[in-house]
Amino acid sequence: GLDINFIDLSSEAPTSWSWSASPNTGVVITSASSQNPSMTFANGGTYVISLTASNGFGAGTVSSKTVMINALPSLTLTNSSNSQTVCVGDDVTLTAAGAASYTWEPLAIINSSINFIASSTYALTYTVDAKSSLGCENSETISIEVSECTGIANAQIESMNFEIFPNPANRD
Repeated sequence: GLDINFIDLSSEAPTSWSWSASPNTGVVITSASSQNPSMTFANGGTYVISLTASNGFGAGTVSSKTVMINALPSLTLTNSSNSQTVCVGDDVTLTAAGAASYTWEPLAIINSSINFIASSTYALTYTVDAKSSLGCENSETISIEVSECTGIANAQIESMNFEIFPNPANRD
């Protein structure tokens, strides 16, 4: 979620505070009774933030402000192979959706998708940094394991025993 710090600018030397947000679904206030709390908003939308500050003479009037919270881009990453494991030589396309602009790291490619040929046997990790049309940023990471896909890797034939039998289904 998005964290925002709120600052009390009350006069008349307040000694206690009461903060609230409406609607409050998905809103976490670090300490509703602190002078300058932080609020975390799980969702975008319009919220009314209210503060009642009190001193030795009692509670002051409620001060409210309306704030607009823009949602973070909700990213969806897809792999053209539909698998987290690909074979050496496979053509792989990774695609991001849900934002206005994208940058793929570690390649610094600015595009919604990247394409590559898997060329060695190790894990590839890519992070896409995305930005919404309102300037909100989010990122997601995807890891792809690259395998030789030969069935038997580095078999020691000298120390291996195996037998071959005819296929009884063919009667040969």
